[in-house]
Amino acid sequence: MRIVLAAACTAMLAVAPALAQQRLNSENFNVRTTGDLVRLCATPAGDPQYLEALGWCHGYGRGALDYHRAASPANAAPLFCTPSPAPGWEDVRRRFIAWGAANGAVAGTPAVEGVFRFLIDAFPCPRR
Repeated sequence: MRIVLAAACTAMLAVAPALAQQRLNSENFNVRTTGDLVRLCATPAGDPQYLEALGWCHGYGRGALDYHRAASPANAAPLFCTPSPAPGWEDVRRRFIAWGAANGAVAGTPAVEGVFRFLIDAFPCPRR
């Protein structure tokens, strides 16, 4: 279940028109900020570099999740919780882009921070 969410969390589809209209260039693949990642993930299907952007979007998020899992102690409290059934990766990608558009203040934060802020907001753990 977590693997499905991990794959899903990093590949998000464009819903923000301003983001979707930007054409890609090689600089877009130097993901430094959350805004950079949101723009890359929001690449429209008609863009000549759509597949590369989609792969980079997915790979960036997946790498962040894999590193987090490897670096976190096994008994650490989870930062976010996977719903059941887990959403598909397109759904999560759309949510990430919408979240980025609605939370412009995070655009300048490091991209990896944005990935986890999104996951915490989108998939909170139940209170105990």
